[in-house]
Amino acid sequence: MVTQYQQQQNLPPTATVAFLSSQKKDEKLDESCQTLNSLVSAPLPAEETSFSEEAVSDQRPEGGPLAWLHVVGGFLLFFNSWGILNTLGVFQTYYESGALFTTSSSTISWIGAVQAFLLLLVGLLVAPIYDRGYLRLLLAVGLFGVIFGHMMLSICTEYWQVMLSQGFCIGIGAGCLFVPCISILPTYFSSKLGLTVGLASSGSSVGGVIYPIVLNELLNRIGFAWSVRVLGFIALVTLLVPLSVMRMRAPPQRLRAFIDWYVFVSLPAVYFVQLTRDKNMLGTRIGMGCSMMAFGLLAGAPGAGAILGTTEPLRWSGVWLYCGLACFSSGLMYFVLRFYIWVQTYSRGLEHSSNREQ
Repeated sequence: MVTQYQQQQNLPPTATVAFLSSQKKDEKLDESCQTLNSLVSAPLPAEETSFSEEAVSDQRPEGGPLAWLHVVGGFLLFFNSWGILNTLGVFQTYYESGALFTTSSSTISWIGAVQAFLLLLVGLLVAPIYDRGYLRLLLAVGLFGVIFGHMMLSICTEYWQVMLSQGFCIGIGAGCLFVPCISILPTYFSSKLGLTVGLASSGSSVGGVIYPIVLNELLNRIGFAWSVRVLGFIALVTLLVPLSVMRMRAPPQRLRAFIDWYVFVSLPAVYFVQLTRDKNMLGTRIGMGCSMMAFGLLAGAPGAGAILGTTEPLRWSGVWLYCGLACFSSGLMYFVLRFYIWVQTYSRGLEHSSNREQ
C-alpha cells in the first residue's frame, strides 16, 4: 500500500521512511492520550479513599450534646482531683488538734505532700496508657482509688493509716483522673477550646470551695468518720457521670514525652515555701494557700477563656494583659498587706516597750 502511494505521488525512498516514522509517532501519541484519559477517569485507590474519609472524620464537632457532656465530665474530674486536694487545710487543722493522733505539724504535712506528689507523678506515668486508648480503665481505677481511700480514711486511727489511705490511695486515684480531664477536650473542640478548658478547670476551684466547707461544717456535727464518708459519697456520685458519658473520640497522633524538663526550672514551687518562717507551720500554710488559690482559679481560667474568644484571630494580647494586671494587682495587695502587718507589729512593739519603761 505504501509502495502504491509512493508510485502515485512519485516520492523518493527517503520520503517514504519519513512518512512511516511520522505515522508511528502519531500512533504512539494516540496511545499515550488514551492511557492518560483512562488514568484520569479511573477511581481513586482504596488507600487514598480511606485516608480522605479519615481526614473528614478527624474534624472536631465544636459542640453538640456529647461534646458538652465531656466538658461537664472534665469539670467533675477536676472537682474530684484538685478540688479534693484543696481540703488539705481543713484536714491539717483537724489532725493538729490531736483528736485522731498526736504528731508534729511538719510530719502531718507529709500527708498532703505525698497526695499532691502522687497526683502529678501518677498523671505522668498513666499518660502513655491514655495515649493507647484506655480512657475508661483510668476513670474506673481513679474512681475506685478516690472512693476506697475516703472510706478507709474514715476508720483510721493512726498516722501511718492516714498516710496510706489519704496520701497514697487518694493521691493515686486522683492522678488517674487528672490526665483524662486535660486531654479529652482538645479532641472535641478547637475554636472553643480555651472556653471549654477554662470551664472544666474551674471544677478544681468549685471543689476547693465545696469540699472544705462541707468537711468543716460536718466535723462538729457528725464526727470525723462520717464527715469523710460524706466526702466519699459526693465523689462517688459526681464521678459516675464522667465514667458514664466520657468516650475517647480519637487516639493522640503522637505519644507524650515521658519527662517535661520545664518542671525543673519552675520557680513558683520554690517561692511558695517562703510563705512562712516557721517550718513547723509549713503544712498549714500550704493548705491555706491552696484554698485561697482555688478562688483565683474560679475566676482566672474562665475569664481568660472568655477574653481569648472562640473565633480566629484569638485575642492573645488581651489574655496577656489580663494575666499581667492580675499578677501586678495581687503583688501590690501582698505588698500593702505585708507593710500594714509590719507597721502594726512595729507600733505594738514600741507600745509594749514604752509600757515596760513606765
